[in-house]
Amino acid sequence: MNQRIDVIQLLRGLAALMVCCFHMKGILKDSIWGKMLFQNGSLGVPLFFMISGFILYVTTSKAEISPTYIGKFALKRLLRIVPLYYLLTFVYLAVHSNLSLYLIDNPRWLMPMYFFYPSYLGFTGPSYGFPPLAVG
Repeated sequence: MNQRIDVIQLLRGLAALMVCCFHMKGILKDSIWGKMLFQNGSLGVPLFFMISGFILYVTTSKAEISPTYIGKFALKRLLRIVPLYYLLTFVYLAVHSNLSLYLIDNPRWLMPMYFFYPSYLGFTGPSYGFPPLAVG
């Protein structure tokens, strides 16, 4: 990749780390270190999305836009994100002992979980009809 884009990718990685650190500040609740190091990590969110949009523009600006190109682009994004989401959802359910709730008791809750839409089928916890992993 172009050297200039590599530097911007580095900035995007730093923005993502800022967000992770911001979420970790809860571990160090009353510590001065938690406030000092992680307080402004939420600034990483808009920075990350601005940089990601820029990189998306730069990497696709010279592409010949066609239905085939759009399909390939969407497929690559899905293959990059969805398998990891499925794996982490399975691990989350297994660790929190909710796997039987989805697989045996309420298998109809699996479709919204796999296709990223709220079903509003569940009126009880843990997910109330939404995917168990909040990012879903």
